Amino acid sequence: MRRSVLSILALTAALALLMAPQAGRAAQCTPVPGVDTFLDSAKTYFVVGDLHGTAEIPAMVADIACAAAVKFHKVVLALEFPVTNAEALSNFSRHPESPAAALPFFAADPGGMADGRSSVAMARMLEHVRTLAGPDIAVSFVPFQPVPASSDPGLYEKAMAVGIIAAHQAHPDAKILIFVGRTHARKAPTDRNGALLPMAATLPARETVSLDVSPTGGSAWNCRGTSLTLTDVKCGPNPLGEAADIPPAGITMISGAAYDGTLSVGKPFSASPPVAPPASSQSVIGRQGG
Repeated sequence: MRRSVLSILALTAALALLMAPQAGRAAQCTPVPGVDTFLDSAKTYFVVGDLHGTAEIPAMVADIACAAAVKFHKVVLALEFPVTNAEALSNFSRHPESPAAALPFFAADPGGMADGRSSVAMARMLEHVRTLAGPDIAVSFVPFQPVPASSDPGLYEKAMAVGIIAAHQAHPDAKILIFVGRTHARKAPTDRNGALLPMAATLPARETVSLDVSPTGGSAWNCRGTSLTLTDVKCGPNPLGEAADIPPAGITMISGAAYDGTLSVGKPFSASPPVAPPASSQSVIGRQGG
């Protein structure tokens, strides 16, 4: 009888593990050293600056999102994608069979987004973060790039911040993890007279913590041009130079005006190419490249 009871208990424990997807998924996430200091419960907006076009930064953001989901249970991943893609992202989050490659901004060169935001690494990040949702964990995606974009840089930055604040208002119990280009992630003016405030600088100061990415050399998939008309822009893997000293992988909090900390991937970056338009519904996870 005792052996039967023990067998039943063991079977119950095994079933409990199978029925708790959020616990299993959390265990599969790579720990990010220093992430607990970044994910301060007193904050609402957690900004991570990006270089665009690397394989390593989106992968680490996915792990940060995992840590945030485990700690806070409700997380919104705010992305530098056109706001016109809100419905598509919402549908993507609810349908695990839908591949990230089918999202509009992963189409061939959608509006110049071959700058790295439409990369294989970004698609993998979205698909991974989507799997974090479970009975006790809510994960949402929100785009915040204004459409149409203002020609005034200051108004453009402000519009991005307004979109992020609106995401918090729509999800008042959630923490907002923001993945955006590193210039937009600054909490200090980008010009000497202080007139141009980046997106992060216009978010509520006491509720916002922002990271810059540490330069570690290598390469990134981005777009470069030499003319003012941008008619000769070429997108592809471009060198980022060499880093004299590469910090260990993880997050280090600092005291500074522009950022509250730094994120290091711990190795040279590698370029992640754009997602090829899918010929079928096959997921991009596991594809070669990036």
